Amino acid sequence: MPSPRPPPADPLVALADQCVQCGLCLPVCPTYRHDRTEAESPRGRIAVARAWALDALEPTAAGDTHLDNCLACRRCEAACPAGVEYGALLLEARRRQRVRR
Repeated sequence: MPSPRPPPADPLVALADQCVQCGLCLPVCPTYRHDRTEAESPRGRIAVARAWALDALEPTAAGDTHLDNCLACRRCEAACPAGVEYGALLLEARRRQRVRR
């Protein structure tokens, strides 16, 4: 039996890794319903925040805008079968965004 993967050292990555990318958050997200773009969805924002935390993606003004556009209503949390703590993830991603800016 393979050994379980060790937990990520970065708490933001640990929060992001809870997302199973099922898409059940999409219909309840006001910004996704308005724009119908992945980057304006919780799932898209989680992917961007995770990529930034892992230095897999350079922060850009466009990425910042998608993060800024989130209303933080947390409707996605209620719809999430995996129990992603989107509010905590968003707070940490925005904290890092402020530091970087």
